[in-house]
Amino acid sequence: MSGKSFRAEAELQLPISSDRSSQAQFAQGQIVCLASDPSIRGAVVEVVPGTPEDRIKVFVDGSIQIYYASQLQADDQDDGVSSLSSAQFHAYLTA
Repeated sequence: MSGKSFRAEAELQLPISSDRSSQAQFAQGQIVCLASDPSIRGAVVEVVPGTPEDRIKVFVDGSIQIYYASQLQADDQDDGVSSLSSAQFHAYLTA
C-alpha cells in the first residue's frame, strides 16, 4: 500500500415508512381479538414500538402473549350493555 490512507464510507439508507396510519394502532387496556380467530379475545397490556411493525402484548387465557399489530384487530363486539334513564331504571326495578 502507498502512504495514502483509504477511508471508505458506506452509507446505509433504509426505507422509512412514515405511513403508520395503515397499521392498526392499539392502546393499553383495549380489547382486541385475533384477525385469524375472532373468538380469541384479550386485553392489550403493552405496545412495543418496532420496525417493520409494532408488537402488542395481550393478556389472553391467563397469560401474556405477544402478537404483531397485523395479527390483531379491535374487538367491536357489542357487549349488550345499554344505558337507561333513571325513570326507565326505576320502572324496571318496580315492575
